[in-house]
Amino acid sequence: MARSRVPKPGAVVATIARLLGLSASVAVLAVLVYESVNWDAKGKTYGVAISAAIVAILVDVSEIAGLIDSTRTIPRAPSGLMACEDVVVICLAIPSVITILLSDYRREDRPEERPWRNADALATWLMIGIW
Repeated sequence: MARSRVPKPGAVVATIARLLGLSASVAVLAVLVYESVNWDAKGKTYGVAISAAIVAILVDVSEIAGLIDSTRTIPRAPSGLMACEDVVVICLAIPSVITILLSDYRREDRPEERPWRNADALATWLMIGIW
């Protein structure tokens, strides 16, 4: 008997969760690139955060592709592999949040009005959303 083309409820929930994670990853990548372009001379670096966002995008896209393929030609990754990839994303995201939060802590020349404060807060919450 042929497999049903209607996805199971668990697959729908997993797809929605991965789509939300993908959108958060793209948004945090955009915010970090915006900050790097506008305030690069201020000594702020976001290498770990940008790499965490890129790895999260790759993980989410690979899982979404397997979930939404109705012809079943794209195989889904085994659940153990996806768990390991998610752990890698979390291990990159935790130091990223700490780096973003502490990026102004030791700077002597930082102005009282930091124009990048809102962008840092947005990047922090989006990075937490990737977890």
